Amino acid sequence: MLLTLAAWGVGAGLVLFALVQWLVVIHYLRFMQPQSTGQSTGLSDLQSTGPSTVSTTGQSTGQSTGPGTADACAVVIALRGADPRLLTNLTGHLQQTQVNHHVHFVVDSVDDPVVPLLHRLPAELRHRWTLHVLRLESDTASLKCLGLAQVVRELLHRSDPPDYFAFADGDGEVSRDWLKRLLDPMLTNSSTDSPALAIGATTGHRWYSCFPSSTADEDGATSHLFGGIVRYFWNLGSLPQMHLYHVVWGGSWAVRRQVLAHGGLLESWDKALFEDTQVSTWVAAAGYRVVTARGLLVRSYESVGVAAATRWIARQLLDMRLYHPSFPLTACHAIISLGLQLLAAAVVVAGVSLGRWEVVTGTVAAAAVYQAVYLLIWWQLQQMADRCLANLSFDSAVDPANRWTWSRGWRAIIGLLLTQLCYPLATLLACRMPHVTWRGIRYRIRGPQQIQRINYHVYGSSTPSLDAQESK
Repeated sequence: MLLTLAAWGVGAGLVLFALVQWLVVIHYLRFMQPQSTGQSTGLSDLQSTGPSTVSTTGQSTGQSTGPGTADACAVVIALRGADPRLLTNLTGHLQQTQVNHHVHFVVDSVDDPVVPLLHRLPAELRHRWTLHVLRLESDTASLKCLGLAQVVRELLHRSDPPDYFAFADGDGEVSRDWLKRLLDPMLTNSSTDSPALAIGATTGHRWYSCFPSSTADEDGATSHLFGGIVRYFWNLGSLPQMHLYHVVWGGSWAVRRQVLAHGGLLESWDKALFEDTQVSTWVAAAGYRVVTARGLLVRSYESVGVAAATRWIARQLLDMRLYHPSFPLTACHAIISLGLQLLAAAVVVAGVSLGRWEVVTGTVAAAAVYQAVYLLIWWQLQQMADRCLANLSFDSAVDPANRWTWSRGWRAIIGLLLTQLCYPLATLLACRMPHVTWRGIRYRIRGPQQIQRINYHVYGSSTPSLDAQESK
């Protein structure tokens, strides 16, 4: 009798849990329907009538190398190390259309290998970027937070500061209309009567390619292949939650100048490890709200092992634990997911040992429904991403690497099961992580505003490999 009740409870729990997640995904899918590329209301105020007037030499100083600018939007990108595809990705930020913008790169050392790479950017775009060098005056925050805060303060103190600030990471490939689409919700919302209802910040989402597209990559190390699939599945599943909880992703977000000038966020960055998930708190404090930019995705693919992918997931969850109030819900999601599957396995084992085949059959059927819903969610989100990416103005064609083949199918099923194991493990690691290594720099964590940088060295040949250091 008890085994039957346990089987009914576990089976109902699996099906109900899967259906609730599917409803959240449906809500996200409806929101993310691609928009047309027509000009937005208020966009004319941000359009450039000619080349930017800021001259940049890329000189290595602690200050901005260009004079004051009347650009409507400043794009700020913190860099450390010259990653693969970085030159292409940064060129994409310089080639944004329909918005009068200027890109500000910040590095922690003039000896960083990314500095000579910057001077390989197209000469005709040299007027569109400025190089800043971080002043290492504090060890109470990450290099990224310190660098972003320094550049934003410099721009805010100018006589003609930008109206909007956008932030990005160097490992993401953006479309030419990325900035326009990122700013669009704030532009169309600028005439809202009540500031409490106005949009103060927007965020895009990252989309990892699931499989390498070249034969050489597919014949590469299996561990790195499955690591990339685990990261793909976890990132895919996190997008509906990020939209639901208004979580900002640091690789693609924008904010009004008034929010940054209001006070709080920049001061928090001075003592923070991560800059992005806390944004929604400070946007709300300034009387605004955060929204997802509809249909806006940033493409990314990096080869990574399963262990490194798990540590990468743990660091994303650590970001949530430190700076976003929704982390308890995220942790519960991981625990319930693992707990239900472990209970289902226990019921099946007990049923087999007792010869209760009706219990075994019912539990296996419920587990099959659970996994089938996850496969449906995967297919729907992938279809959504394909439509969104096709609607964006990328220079290169959308990577067809995610198209179905039988070999990719079985790899995907294994990757999905691996993700369901790595996710709870990463959640546990995030809850107990006293240190984190990020871009070769080690930080001690005592609390959200109690961060200490333990070491420092210029990024170079002695820096751990990308797989080991887990770029964000």
